[in-house]
Amino acid sequence: MKKISFYLMMLLVSFFTTAALVSCGGDDDDPEDNPPGGGGGGSSVLDANAQKLKLEACANELMAKIKANEFQNIANIINSVRSKTDSNYETNAVEDWFEACSDACIISSTSNNTKRLYRASNYEGTFEYTNGKWVQTATNGTLTFRFYDTANKFCEVKAVTSGMEYKVHHDAFDSETYTYYPYYSTKYKENAFMIPENINVTLTQGGTEVASATVHSVISIANSSTGEVDFGRDNCEVTTTVKVNNFTFNVEKASFKGGSNAEGYVSAWLNKGSERLITLNGNINGNTTDEDNIKAGKLTFSVDALGKVRVGGTVASIDQFRDAIDKADYNSGNETAYRSAITSANNQLNINVYFDGRSTSDSYIKLEPNKIWSYYGSEEWGYDTVIYFSDGSGYNTIEDFFDDVTFDNVINTFEDLIDDFDNLID
Repeated sequence: MKKISFYLMMLLVSFFTTAALVSCGGDDDDPEDNPPGGGGGGSSVLDANAQKLKLEACANELMAKIKANEFQNIANIINSVRSKTDSNYETNAVEDWFEACSDACIISSTSNNTKRLYRASNYEGTFEYTNGKWVQTATNGTLTFRFYDTANKFCEVKAVTSGMEYKVHHDAFDSETYTYYPYYSTKYKENAFMIPENINVTLTQGGTEVASATVHSVISIANSSTGEVDFGRDNCEVTTTVKVNNFTFNVEKASFKGGSNAEGYVSAWLNKGSERLITLNGNINGNTTDEDNIKAGKLTFSVDALGKVRVGGTVASIDQFRDAIDKADYNSGNETAYRSAITSANNQLNINVYFDGRSTSDSYIKLEPNKIWSYYGSEEWGYDTVIYFSDGSGYNTIEDFFDDVTFDNVINTFEDLIDDFDNLID
């Protein structure tokens, strides 16, 4: 699990940071080069209240650009598909087809071991919804589903693959099943995949393409004959574009390079039309030569949107930060040791907030020890995530900064937006 976490961390960190800090965006300067209160532009720093107002305005502006009614046509399609998959009678043909396709992927089978090699070419066929059920009308070519949505518009979902295929296997894909009666036995399922170089999925409605997803992958497996993943040597790079109506989410590059100088990288953005809403990027380095003891080093990330607010920074060493937190947890009953561990953790953090495209940061994030309880000589310590300002002031916790008073309108608008989306789906 640790090796997989390393691979995924660079993909997830920017999203987690956005959610935690309600962030929105700025420039491309390296956050490490611009500590709080420093940098160019000659602009004075913003106090806490000014930062609250800017964050509130940014959040409201961002949400105003995403309306649930802009996705009504997609909701019609989703509602239609849900209504057409309610019973076994409707889906029997699809389920039988899928089982046959999975059986076609079996490359060897014994009483206690089944090996499958999944490939897209085994999952081809055309289905149409007619007379109250799905009917297979073709057995080869692309994978296609045709139906009418709740607005009585003809819809088609089509998946096409092309280019090279990369064989990939890892023990994380496999499974074991244990049987205890009438006697103990173990059945193994080994699963490998042929990953297409190109995957293109399109959704048309009334003759107009309303959604699409394209994925381009380049995978380098040292042991290409077996496809066995070696995190110490293998590399991969993926680009993805997802379009839904007027919105485009683009992963310009998500990559992993294994070895003693391992690196994970992601760069992505979200547009509405030609307007950039959110941009994010991040990278992490380390050493993956020993899969049982993967080393995670420096993490760098940046999240911005609308050119209004950016959150960016570094964790100098993921391993050292994690070890410091573990040490703090272990010493939660010892104030001196706990504070020392949190200081070590903070020494790894350099996370800053920037407004209006400025290179000067206006606030930064740290961990602050606090006593949870004490009783007859015993005590328990914990920490809060604290936001500090360049004028030296700070809030006890980020939760205090994002209070229900200043951000009441933002919170209500967000909840209304979620309700609007929820109401689209029957």
